[in-house]
Amino acid sequence: RTGEAIDPDALASDLTRAGYVHDDRVDTPGEFAARGQVVDVFPAGYYLPVRIEHDEGRIASIASYDAATQRRTDEFA
Repeated sequence: RTGEAIDPDALASDLTRAGYVHDDRVDTPGEFAARGQVVDVFPAGYYLPVRIEHDEGRIASIASYDAATQRRTDEFA
């Protein structure tokens, strides 16, 4: 949720252990990318990837996005 603590390195490790594949561009289910203040994840069973933006160890926003255009589609709490 927005405002909650996040450790992007721990999240990346958890995703790798769960079978997700690190990629530079997330466009298929089961991929993730972590760079700067952004973590992109394409959850299995979801129709769009999700972008988690964070700042100073807190989640700033969570939104799905179109992989082709990189535009947000739905914002989550």
